[in-house]
Amino acid sequence: MGLAIAFVVVGLIVIAGSVVIAISIAGNQGLAATIEVVRNLLLTLLVLELLLVVTAFALLLIQIARFANLLQNEVRPILDSSTEAVNTIRGTTAFLSQQVVEPVMQVNAMMAGAREAFKLVQDMGHLRDIMTAAAQASQRGNDRAQATDSK
Repeated sequence: MGLAIAFVVVGLIVIAGSVVIAISIAGNQGLAATIEVVRNLLLTLLVLELLLVVTAFALLLIQIARFANLLQNEVRPILDSSTEAVNTIRGTTAFLSQQVVEPVMQVNAMMAGAREAFKLVQDMGHLRDIMTAAAQASQRGNDRAQATDSK
């Protein structure tokens, strides 16, 4: 922004200086000669400005062409390789899911089922022990009752 302002200020100084020089050169010859010198000077400055605009436009076109070339030759291959990498990763994750994750999940499910079955068998053993103890206690109670009856 500061560079553009500097160019404008320098341009205005150049124009003002040219007009002052033209007026001083043609000052002795009259008003018509002064106007003619100023007109010629401004036409010359206008042609120089036109050359500057055409040069800037040509530079802009060159930069646009370089940018298009950059997009086509450098960015597109990067995008293509990124797409290929994503597809490879997608395939790898699908393979790992089918070959590793699902079998591990099935083994974990079987282990959990076996663990629960073992707990059930263990609980049934405790229940049998309780029932045996209850039957023995009942038998002792019956034996005591008979012993007291026989006395």
